[in-house]
Amino acid sequence: MRLLVPVLLAAALTRSASADPRHFKPTAPVELALSSRGDLVTLTVTPARAVPAFEVVLDGKHQAFPATKAGEARTFTVAVRRTGDVTAVARVGQRAKFASITLGTPAAKPTLPTTRRTFRGRTIEAGK
Repeated sequence: MRLLVPVLLAAALTRSASADPRHFKPTAPVELALSSRGDLVTLTVTPARAVPAFEVVLDGKHQAFPATKAGEARTFTVAVRRTGDVTAVARVGQRAKFASITLGTPAAKPTLPTTRRTFRGRTIEAGK
């Protein structure tokens, strides 16, 4: 009995509050899809329910859309001439939803040459 009470208490305390959906912040009732082709990045916004109006921001460019029915997709395309992460935000009233896409391939880290010596004094070059 003495062992059972601390085990049950520990199990109750370790239950994560983040697993409970009531602790998540509400987001905008839209689905976001980002795609890229060459220098063009396209954001497709599809509301899950009818929304009076919403605003999107894609790589710093703003666009407002009028009232949209549930399931009706709206697209916004921007030319982006750089590599790296591009973020998009859709705002419906006070709620927002975010998405991001990575353009290009990340630059590979250069490997530094390493020199090792054996116990007999022989030099080994590695990583060139």
